Amino acid sequence: MKIFFIIICSLSLHTLAKDFHIYLDADLSNNVESGESIRNGMQMAIDHYFKNKKENEFTVTIKSLDHRGNTRRSLKNFKLALDDPKMIAVFGGLHSPPLITNKGFINDNQIPTLVTWAAGGPITRTTKKKNWIFRLSVDDSQAGRLISQTAVNEGCQKPHLVLENTPWGKSNENNMRRSLQDLNIKNYEISLFDWAVSKSSASDIANKIKTVKSSCIFFVGNAKDASVIFKSLGESNISIPIYSHWGITSSDSIEMANLIKENNLNVKLIQTNFSFIQKNLNQFQKDILESILKRHSLSSPSKIQPMTGWVHGFDLMTILLNTIEQLEHDKEIKILRSDLRNKLENLNKPIKGLVKEYRRPFSGDNSKNAHEALNINDYVMRSYKSDGSLH
Repeated sequence: MKIFFIIICSLSLHTLAKDFHIYLDADLSNNVESGESIRNGMQMAIDHYFKNKKENEFTVTIKSLDHRGNTRRSLKNFKLALDDPKMIAVFGGLHSPPLITNKGFINDNQIPTLVTWAAGGPITRTTKKKNWIFRLSVDDSQAGRLISQTAVNEGCQKPHLVLENTPWGKSNENNMRRSLQDLNIKNYEISLFDWAVSKSSASDIANKIKTVKSSCIFFVGNAKDASVIFKSLGESNISIPIYSHWGITSSDSIEMANLIKENNLNVKLIQTNFSFIQKNLNQFQKDILESILKRHSLSSPSKIQPMTGWVHGFDLMTILLNTIEQLEHDKEIKILRSDLRNKLENLNKPIKGLVKEYRRPFSGDNSKNAHEALNINDYVMRSYKSDGSLH
């Protein structure tokens, strides 16, 4: 009888493990590589977290939703996630417009939202009393400063801002204008382009760059549009330096490296300060690298592409799991989401990640960077090598 009682208790404890759903709302059609890399990084973090756990107090499942870069479809996805009584958080993907456009809905409906790639400055800033969006990625309000500083330090006195005509492009324009003003650069040009830019429009931009005699280019756009515009620049024999945002890393890196080489372009792009290719990896980074190569049957670190999604997906999921661990899991889901948001703002223990060790990555104060896990000190400018890696 005593043994029977113990068995029942054991089974009951097992059933107490809370099952959470973590949604990924990303472009899994037009920029499928970026979305898949984020999902892969998230899953690697889950596998690593639970690897040595003897008893799991909770379980997590990734639910992927494809917004195809469309803000309305993204809103529909957020509504779908909100209706799920097991949803604890939503991860965002490459594109900034869906998050900028829908952040009012996100905050009004108290959806913990974690951003792994989208860099639009307004995403994590709100006039609401409580902010429900957290980011571990490049932040345009800081990225524009690094791009501008690097260009001016390398001799550019007349930049040409080539920006996608979206809220993300507008965010970058505002931040780059301020940065250039701080650097006393008053002479610059701006050209805007729509998604799926045509060859004709790209040619017009190239001709304008030549006509106004710009001395460098600041590029903000995705890889598909970059391929069209970069080809036009090459065909027009424009060889001035290009300082790019990291949207161009959202697809096949070897194709982008070849495109840049074939058109004799000089491109530097912003990245966060970690790569599996870099030397002197610490033991934690080596262990994660080994796990990725083994699980995905990859021959070398350069095959982990796009690396941004893998790295940020891993680090942000690691932070999330360590936060969920601290919750009282028997509460109603809306209360758990609220507790999660509060815990994210008040993490006390250090959390080991790939980019760095995170010591209270977010805070609840009213500073504009309160929900930014990274800052300008975590950014670098890199160039493509022939194998698609960034150095």
